Amino acid sequence: MSENIDDLVASILENVSTDASIEVELPSRGIGYSSDSGTVKIKAMSFADEKAAAQASLGQPNFDHISFMIVRCAEGISEEDLYLFDKIFIILKLRQATYGASFDAELTCPECEEKSKISFDLSKVPVKFVEPNFS
Repeated sequence: MSENIDDLVASILENVSTDASIEVELPSRGIGYSSDSGTVKIKAMSFADEKAAAQASLGQPNFDHISFMIVRCAEGISEEDLYLFDKIFIILKLRQATYGASFDAELTCPECEEKSKISFDLSKVPVKFVEPNFS
């Protein structure tokens, strides 16, 4: 095989749209952050984003992929400011922006080992927003 891995991956992903972005309100509503906005714009991950993360993590056993992708793909908030629950929310929305709202998986029962297919719609995951008096 004469093509290198980067070329193969690029050819597989050439029809995947990375122009998608979504604007979302954070569960924290921005309360406690230095910016006054509780909304962020999340752009879909591109092949270049994933490649940059892979290269940045080389030789770094404790590399924080989640923070790296938030910095690259979320606009309107500083990653260092984020509460953990907002980070988790952003990662779910990043997955939605990149691959679509449908999340399909196959689970194996630990008792009988029967496999079951499940599907989640990430756009319908309930979000509990903090109360206005959150501190």
